Amino acid sequence: MHKGIQSVMGYGMKIDKAKIKEFLREFRLVLILLVLAIALFLVKRYVFGVVKVDGNSMYPTLKDGEYVLMKITDDVAVGDIVVLHVDYEYEMESEYIIKRVSEIADDGSVYVLGDNTEHSFDSRHCGYFPKEIIRGKVIFEFKRIGVGGKGEAD
Repeated sequence: MHKGIQSVMGYGMKIDKAKIKEFLREFRLVLILLVLAIALFLVKRYVFGVVKVDGNSMYPTLKDGEYVLMKITDDVAVGDIVVLHVDYEYEMESEYIIKRVSEIADDGSVYVLGDNTEHSFDSRHCGYFPKEIIRGKVIFEFKRIGVGGKGEAD
């Protein structure tokens, strides 16, 4: 075979098997990390979420600065603590609020109250909230360690 063709086809080239193995090992690690990052994103987006309590409207059940784990769902029952996504229409200070479901109307809307009624802006002021704004229900509380700052939910 012609010498020029041999070099193009790889004849005469030395293959460093150790470098190839190292590259494949690193590539596999990057691929695993990428898959884990995507899986974590999907779990956080569609299964669970972590929200920081901002304010004392749910005191003594939840305290200002604590974090809660919520299961992303709108399937809630009376007594459940829920996270609602409110907007400017309700004139709330936070984008998310945490309240306890007090009633569920036949049309699917919910009446929610804070456990600390003296310090809670809730359905007593806004009426029933549409079920569509429920982002999830609280399934676990992370007890606060130390002093925290402002958070994301009232």
